[in-house]
Amino acid sequence: MGRIRTKLISYGDEKRMMNENIEVIKFYKASDPFGEFSNLYRIKIVYKNLVWDSTESAYQFHKFTDSKISAWILQAPRQSILAMTAHLFNIPRYKEMYVRPDWDKIKVDIMRELLFCKFIQHHHLRDLLIGTGSSLLIENTTDDYFWGCGSEGTGKNILGKLLMEVRADLRN
Repeated sequence: MGRIRTKLISYGDEKRMMNENIEVIKFYKASDPFGEFSNLYRIKIVYKNLVWDSTESAYQFHKFTDSKISAWILQAPRQSILAMTAHLFNIPRYKEMYVRPDWDKIKVDIMRELLFCKFIQHHHLRDLLIGTGSSLLIENTTDDYFWGCGSEGTGKNILGKLLMEVRADLRN
């Protein structure tokens, strides 16, 4: 996308921010406060010349090598069903058969691009994100230790970190 990439904050920096009483905003369900930050939040975005119902649908579409799975993703009845079904493909034998071999190397960059599209294409969402100031953003999920904080709060919170990165980029 040709823009400056900021460094994701580390787990240690995240803990330091929490200890320094920096405001923490937790989000998860699309229907809850700050639910607009969720990938399941339904809002049209344009990515790679296609229109998507959410960042989740675009993300999952780009994950697979099988055209039948990709076609199903385009017609999934609900974003939550799409996400649950796509997670089944993290089982090693299915991942080997259906998921792009380079997926683990590119998934964060794809998510970064999708989030940037989401917030640049929708001014009210951009304003909401920028309006969080310097708050620590945490995807408050109990079962995802990569994208979210996990049940113990020890997850990588990559989605929250990417949102903070996009927020910083949008300010510049």
